[in-house]
Amino acid sequence: MSGALERIEKDLRQLHGAAKNGQLDVPDGNKITIMLLGRYHKDNPASFNSWKRAYGDQLELRYSTAHAAKGLEADYVMLLNVTEGLMGFPSQIVDDPALQLAMPEPDDFPLAEERRLFYVALTRARRQTRIYTLQDKPSRFVVELAKDGHTEIKSEKATLKVCPKCGAGTLSQKNGRFGPFEACSAHPECDYTKRLLSGGRGSASAVKSIRLKDPIAERAKCPTCNQGNMVLRMGPDDEPFLGCSSFPRCRTTAQVTKRQNGNGKRGTGH
Repeated sequence: MSGALERIEKDLRQLHGAAKNGQLDVPDGNKITIMLLGRYHKDNPASFNSWKRAYGDQLELRYSTAHAAKGLEADYVMLLNVTEGLMGFPSQIVDDPALQLAMPEPDDFPLAEERRLFYVALTRARRQTRIYTLQDKPSRFVVELAKDGHTEIKSEKATLKVCPKCGAGTLSQKNGRFGPFEACSAHPECDYTKRLLSGGRGSASAVKSIRLKDPIAERAKCPTCNQGNMVLRMGPDDEPFLGCSSFPRCRTTAQVTKRQNGNGKRGTGH
């Protein structure tokens, strides 16, 4: 979870700078209070004490589990490790059957107790709640909030999209042997993928087969992707055609125009 910890420290540094420069409304003689909340005691970051030393002149930091935070408040709340997994949030650890015998009848709604606990964690902040997750395994609670338009799931580079097939994961770009594609973070439970064609820095669109209408010379630059060259290929019926050398990332084709090589024979291409 090193990437998430780096982001938490970056946010603490920004809040510290804003408080120090008078950009935050801080009552005289007080500090900005920040509560780091985790589902378990183990979620307390290893850097917590060093953060207290580094930013303690402006920020009052404390760590608590969500259970222990009932009735507490802070200016800013940072929810840590809100990920999908056995010891994530929601927790997927099953209680001992002997304990369940002494408990009231469980709710029919999935993870009802964890949802109530998550609500407690969300409502501890007077000013703002920030949720920290991982791109490849965001908590279903975070995905549900994003689906309902209550929050956005952001990485350092972009806002993540919720999977249109399962609605439980987010889409991230990966590279395969056939080029870039989007895949759901809930894999293997969800097999949604979408092939992509890079159209420039930071942009992507679905790969489509494009047939050029106008003649184009063999070895000419592909007018679709501007990266590959049009090279001679053979179709299923041994019919030659020109195709982009960047295939399968680019699926541009064109009709072959006859040409003569130095021996007066039709060129074979390669």
